[in-house]
Amino acid sequence: MNGGTLRLVPESSLVNPEIRSGAVFADGTLRLTGTNSIVTGSNTRFHGPGVLRNEGRLTEASVWFDSDIENAGEWIYATTTRPRYGGLFRNLAGATYTVTNVTGSLSDGHSSTLL
Repeated sequence: MNGGTLRLVPESSLVNPEIRSGAVFADGTLRLTGTNSIVTGSNTRFHGPGVLRNEGRLTEASVWFDSDIENAGEWIYATTTRPRYGGLFRNLAGATYTVTNVTGSLSDGHSSTLL
């Protein structure tokens, strides 16, 4: 996806998505699977009220997440700007969260929480 808007039905799954810009709306849980799942781009925004659940390998940079996140796989934050998590980020048992090149704090000034 490179621009535009994608509205997903509740309980959706995407395998190996590459999203470079645009808006993704999830009314229910959105599961991302696959070993090469990539969500990246400076003009990308994920909207809830559904939960974004990573069950594969996800690399992200400069994405706005306005929904809660559950990481059950491998999450890689690969940029020099602060993460933009508007909801609760849960790193589940056995999952990994890798930060590369971040400057400043992990908090973006909102009420987001990283668990």
